[in-house]
Amino acid sequence: MQWRHAQPLVAQRSVDPHAHDFYLRGLPLLAARSVSEAVGAFQQAVGIDPDYAQAWAALAEVQALLPAYGPDPTGIAYANSLESAKHALALDPSNGLAYVAQGVVYSNQLRWADADRALRRALALTPGDAEALNQYAQFLGGVGQLKPALVEIDRALQRDPLSGISGAIRVQLRLILHRDDADAAAAQIRAIVKAHPDSVFVHHSAALIYLNLHRYPEAEAQSRAAAALSGIDPEIPALLIRGITDPARRAAAVEALETSPAYASMRRYATVYALYLIQLGENDRALAVLADDAANGNTMFPQLLWFPVLDPIRNDPRFKAVLKKMGLPYTPKDLPVTTAN
Repeated sequence: MQWRHAQPLVAQRSVDPHAHDFYLRGLPLLAARSVSEAVGAFQQAVGIDPDYAQAWAALAEVQALLPAYGPDPTGIAYANSLESAKHALALDPSNGLAYVAQGVVYSNQLRWADADRALRRALALTPGDAEALNQYAQFLGGVGQLKPALVEIDRALQRDPLSGISGAIRVQLRLILHRDDADAAAAQIRAIVKAHPDSVFVHHSAALIYLNLHRYPEAEAQSRAAAALSGIDPEIPALLIRGITDPARRAAAVEALETSPAYASMRRYATVYALYLIQLGENDRALAVLADDAANGNTMFPQLLWFPVLDPIRNDPRFKAVLKKMGLPYTPKDLPVTTAN
């Protein structure tokens, strides 16, 4: 996937060429969401040239993304991201990517209005920036503004048509909005996986899409691929999907998901955790997990709250209470009310 942005790679001031080299190394890592490696590259860049605003901004974004792709504590990662964004904006107040990073952090902290303002500021400063458009689309999808989210992800793909991340998000949104039938959605995600065989994000997205389509062999295959790329035993996600399809294995799958250290990383992501609990028939437990997440005042992957997989609990008063606690759906002032409900 290419990294496309509206700002020049080098600011008007002279940039140390070694710092710029590390910055350029980090860009494809960020685009592919190899965030731990990207952090290292951008830290090298700002270590060599502390006045390199665009490297600080890129570092801010990968720090904001770290908890979604690994075990990094959210509090530390988000504080570091906001501090890096502050550095970037002190050096260059017109740096759009720094505002994108702020928007990602604020979204995960349920600060919807703050996230909205930061991402809109990014787009005002860098119109047509593919990453800003992608993140704004994800924000809109997370807060339940699904039709506007689809418009924004289409714009992101116009800027970067090779983006596997934007492509996968588009398939998800069209599935939630019932724009495509099962065969069309499956064909689209299959093509994206073929084009991006080394993308953990794409494989995870494909697995979720196939789960929503009740195409469990394909979901298992994609979960295995994502696990293998992440250095995880592929049997770990496979056990859950087999528990969904085979009632005789369900109790063992639920027990493992709830208690096994092998699933500790999945339990960090409440929406993913709840999604699997629902598929395993544990609706009450899923609702309790989501209630705890809402009470903590932060979340990750709120987009999953609108997936069809959650339909069995969607009208439950406890689920509605979760959404209310999270401040969802949120409607930007200049958008019509087009929520997922």
